[in-house]
Amino acid sequence: MIKKIELGATTRHEVFAEPTPLGLIGPSIGCAAPTPIPFGFRLTPAGLRTAAVLCLLLGAGCQFLPGMMSFVNRNLYGGTRSNAVALNWKPGRPLTVRICATGIDSHEQVVPGKHQFA
Repeated sequence: MIKKIELGATTRHEVFAEPTPLGLIGPSIGCAAPTPIPFGFRLTPAGLRTAAVLCLLLGAGCQFLPGMMSFVNRNLYGGTRSNAVALNWKPGRPLTVRICATGIDSHEQVVPGKHQFA
């Protein structure tokens, strides 16, 4: 008869489920929020503010939350990675606030033209 022998405490109890899917789907939805702008749709200032808030909230928030959940689950690598990515969203905040305050007249202000790459 074969017996299973456990060495030490191998049972692991995680408080939260695996938070990685939340950390991946949140920024993708956040990046999809302002996509009507490059396709030529005009946004009202209120609509632009809403898209910017969704972008930052889902982008940074849905990276920070899984990072904290990973730390609680004792996953040091996952927590560090998610929180580092969440902090990368912070530099875009002043630009987003400035664009929301002034507004965008056309998609040429967001999408660079050919002359800018020469």
